[in-house]
Amino acid sequence: MSEIETFSEPTLTATLNSIAEQLEEETDIYLIGGGAMMFYGLKPATKDIDIVFLTPDALTRFIDAAKKAGIKQTEDL
Repeated sequence: MSEIETFSEPTLTATLNSIAEQLEEETDIYLIGGGAMMFYGLKPATKDIDIVFLTPDALTRFIDAAKKAGIKQTEDL
């Protein structure tokens, strides 16, 4: 069994910043779960990133920006 990768606050911040640089218009996202807990110093790392979008368009913009930033979708979990 392989070790599950975790994401630290610096890694998450860098990843979200690289995605934000690719967004063509302002897009609100809401980080919840372990990712949000890291920013409050309640958790050192997380195994997944949970994001809430208020509209389908915001989700689409975020996905497009993530692809432009080089983020690849994982299908084999």
